Amino acid sequence: MDLCLNGDALQVASALKDEGISVGKADAKGNTPLMMAAQAKGKAADPDKIRLLVNAGSNVNAANKERMRALAAAAQDSDNPEIIVALAAAGAELEERGSRGWTPLGLAAMRNPNPEIAAALIDLGADLAAADNSGATPFMLAARAGNAYEVLITLLDEGADPTVTGANKRRPGVT
Repeated sequence: MDLCLNGDALQVASALKDEGISVGKADAKGNTPLMMAAQAKGKAADPDKIRLLVNAGSNVNAANKERMRALAAAAQDSDNPEIIVALAAAGAELEERGSRGWTPLGLAAMRNPNPEIAAALIDLGADLAAADNSGATPFMLAARAGNAYEVLITLLDEGADPTVTGANKRRPGVT
């Protein structure tokens, strides 16, 4: 698993071939090698690693015990928008929802300071108005979390409506 998170595509390919690593085997939390690769950062955030694992048989829409999938993990943690594109090209569901109803765009807006991640999801067709279980949209989640200013600007530039109220009738940034 650590190799999928921190290694490069060549190391992962070698491990798959030489060590017979199962791409479908999950850890105790239900995370698969693809989920680990999807949340990598820096040089380890390699879309070739994603494609390699998918081509080896990884289920791009497998969920862990918290109902998080690879695209959500990438949206929340990765700093490379090409990871988002590679997962979407492999069939990842853009509007998947975890246990709290957060979509990948909601997670990116709330937890990822890189505006390119949110922009990539929106460019692929993610719904800017998709509300979570409490009625909060990605813009509301970003405002409440105090995420990077650039993420809020990206959401606005892409058409997020800052006047929408959630299920609790409160505006973005008001708890």
